[in-house]
Amino acid sequence: MEKLHAIVHAEEFGRPASISVRYPQDLPAPERRADLNAMRGFLDHLYHPAAILHYLMGPVERFGFEWEPVAGSTVASLRFASGAVGTLHLAAGGGPASPLERVEVMGSGANAVLENGVKLTYYRPGRSGEYGRTGSFLVDDDAAALRWEPEFSLGQLANKNLFYLGYVREIQHFCDAVLAGRPPAKGTLADSLAIMRLFEAYQRVPAGTYVTLPLEAP
Repeated sequence: MEKLHAIVHAEEFGRPASISVRYPQDLPAPERRADLNAMRGFLDHLYHPAAILHYLMGPVERFGFEWEPVAGSTVASLRFASGAVGTLHLAAGGGPASPLERVEVMGSGANAVLENGVKLTYYRPGRSGEYGRTGSFLVDDDAAALRWEPEFSLGQLANKNLFYLGYVREIQHFCDAVLAGRPPAKGTLADSLAIMRLFEAYQRVPAGTYVTLPLEAP
């Protein structure tokens, strides 16, 4: 995710214009959303995709979603304070062997996709050839896509889930901040507040309604 952040905020990528995030999570029925016990699993799991949205795109300014009652899936439409737009597909009902998440960010003539947290593809800016007159799908090497993924065969630290799930970097960031006598720059209370505002919107806003965040106090 840090590499994706570096890509989409690089000058050649252009301003991040839109994002789509897919993550498996159901939302309880409307009559159960005021019950924090019923919403506990949703709150626990929302922090992951919502943290991705906040980290890559900044705070959400406008929000609305649709909900279906069979699996409890939702599709949310988002506008960020930056002016960018996005969708959050909380895709309940998938198979147990399905990859959990997919993130795609669009820029200006470039885009990047992170699949299942470990397969990152950067489709760089460049020309694909004149439409109707290009006889090869191969683009120039300086515009070809870049792809990173683990090889999972050697006994490297990077192949351990403590590393590729981000746990080691989280603890290292916190410890480095403490040792340096400065506050952590990631996972802050401000970040948590932004995510809680999104949770509150899922809890209080009826499906099909669009609101500006943060919501007014009830």
